[in-house]
Amino acid sequence: MGLCVLGTLPLEVAGARVWRRPARLALAVLPVAVLFSCWDALSIHEGWWTYSPRYTTGVDLPGHLPIEEVVFFLVIPLCALLTLESVRRMLGDGDTGRSGPAGSEAAERDRGLAGAANRGQVVGSLRPGLAAALLGAGVAAELALATLAPRGFPVYTVSSAAGVVVVVVLEVGAAHSGLFRQRAYWISIAIVIAFQIPVDGWLTKLSAPIVLYSPAHFLGLRFPWDIPLADFAYGFALVTLALLGWERAGRVRGHGDKLEA
Repeated sequence: MGLCVLGTLPLEVAGARVWRRPARLALAVLPVAVLFSCWDALSIHEGWWTYSPRYTTGVDLPGHLPIEEVVFFLVIPLCALLTLESVRRMLGDGDTGRSGPAGSEAAERDRGLAGAANRGQVVGSLRPGLAAALLGAGVAAELALATLAPRGFPVYTVSSAAGVVVVVVLEVGAAHSGLFRQRAYWISIAIVIAFQIPVDGWLTKLSAPIVLYSPAHFLGLRFPWDIPLADFAYGFALVTLALLGWERAGRVRGHGDKLEA
């Protein structure tokens, strides 16, 4: 994880401006880290997966959660945010926290936000509640799967796919950030997946696994190498939820002016 942070620091120096907006960064990353840490603790408790003591420090948080996992849930979203802002900079798409040039995606998003405000504040005030309800429904579904699924049911595969559905519905039904319409987002996701393959491949290699999956709780499909396919859905949900938080945080308090001061 340290190498991931060091490897992405040049992106900040080159103008990504993620580290330099700590309040916005915290709003994007910390809730996601808490949510996925709880998911991970539940998974360990239910025996979906565990971690090799040979390759971890042995420092566990409540729920037998290795401290390395919490660091993972902080570092990966951070790297994804740096990637997104760097891609935007290369594409000339601007930043959601600042007004871009006429015709840019950022300016279009700002105009859309202003138009929504003119149509009334009621819908906007309902969105946080709707978002919370959607996330709550996802957590409830996760708990139900963990406690009610019969032995041998591929609960990790199903719950990871459900996580993707929840994140997509959250954007389409509540957040309306426009993230899925942005070229920079899809390019960033492709870059994240490209880096996920060697990292996840190293963590899950069957010859010396760091993460050990219970064969009773996933379909057993691994590709490429020994990576469970469900890991890609899991990673998509983790990264996209953080990026949605970044987009929404950039719009509060006058389009992020105070967050980025």
